[in-house]
Amino acid sequence: MLDTRTGGLRQLTKAPSDDYMPSWSPDDKEIAFASAREDGQSVWAVNVADGSERKVSSAAGRVDAPSWGPNGQIVYHVTTGGGRGGGGGAEESRYEIAGRLLTGSENVFAFRASWAASSDFFYVSDGKIRKRSAGGGSPQTVEFAATLQVTRADTAYTHRKRDFTSTSPRQVLGVVRPVISPDGKQIAFAAVGDIYVMPVGGKPENITRDRALDTDPSWSPDGTELVYSSDKDSEHLQLWIRDMRTGQSRRVTHLTTQPQGATWSPDGKRIAFFNVDGMWRVAQMSVLDVASGTVTKVHDTLAQPGTPTWSPDGKRIALAEVAPFTRRFREGTNQVLTIAADVGRPFQGRPGGEPERLALRGAGAIDVGPRFSGA
Repeated sequence: MLDTRTGGLRQLTKAPSDDYMPSWSPDDKEIAFASAREDGQSVWAVNVADGSERKVSSAAGRVDAPSWGPNGQIVYHVTTGGGRGGGGGAEESRYEIAGRLLTGSENVFAFRASWAASSDFFYVSDGKIRKRSAGGGSPQTVEFAATLQVTRADTAYTHRKRDFTSTSPRQVLGVVRPVISPDGKQIAFAAVGDIYVMPVGGKPENITRDRALDTDPSWSPDGTELVYSSDKDSEHLQLWIRDMRTGQSRRVTHLTTQPQGATWSPDGKRIAFFNVDGMWRVAQMSVLDVASGTVTKVHDTLAQPGTPTWSPDGKRIALAEVAPFTRRFREGTNQVLTIAADVGRPFQGRPGGEPERLALRGAGAIDVGPRFSGA
């Protein structure tokens, strides 16, 4: 809380959860707020004088934007469905007061309600501005129209000419994950949807040459095999291993998710990878036993994990990963994490299920591609 007279700041809530969207009570004695505690499905209030807290109301979905009205009512927004609160199904968005539904089947935008009188408030639903009474009844639509001036882009700048039809050789852009072979004589990389292998200082050779997306190559420790991700013969990316002596490739995973960033263990018996299972490239960390084809999850979903690297003894995996600032958003800082890779003893995590963080960096720093020392 900020004292506008002195400029002093005072912390009111002390819970480790993310508390947000404060709203003053009519008598200025309390502040209502939404919180990540209880899976974000409740409204809380804190006493300004002594800091004591109380739960005001619970909901069946994620709570946002509480708004304290003149008569003491608190209108708050609830989102259910789509994996929130009540589980799957169609997403629903509504207003409630003390657990009572106010807005029926309207699709209510998650803005804070704006009070117009002791019991009436304005809000947005179904793309329209509306007014309604906290006591119930039908809403009143506030008609609204506006004129927006648009400047046509085709006259605002000179268009760049792009050559999509030429067959003459051109410099390749977008080379992905170049990796040097164990003997230091060759480099494998992905480019234009295929896997290439190039002698150091020589000419690259396209070794996949197919219509699929082939990416993220990695050499086996003895240099005789190359693992990579490809969506050939599959709806999603899967892991494939190419025998560099015979030129034959075999598919080694059959997952409903998308394994990427594969890296061989030092003994060549296992492959660690991040296994994309959601939007924004969130992914589990998994390990493939090459001989049996068994895939074992060694850590639950993380936010945008990077390519893993093995410790020399094969017991741990290090990777760069976004450590979110809060549970509500994916934004955070890039940090180096290490987790156990023993497939016989999946990583149990620290208290709270968090992997060990090796580096805590400022918001302006970026950690990518960590590597263990050889010791």
